[in-house]
Amino acid sequence: MSLFGREAELKALSWLVEHPEDGSGVLLRGEAGIGKSALAAAAVAGRGQRAYAC
Repeated sequence: MSLFGREAELKALSWLVEHPEDGSGVLLRGEAGIGKSALAAAAVAGRGQRAYAC
């Protein structure tokens, strides 16, 4: 999956996914169609058996 221009956001979100704190969560907000779901999906792709909701 290519996320043009989202490398910094993907890196930060991927770090948060890999280093969760108890009860932590992440909220992605923005206008419709800017790629929030694609960014979330890319960040959790291949992360094993943890439960994620996008």
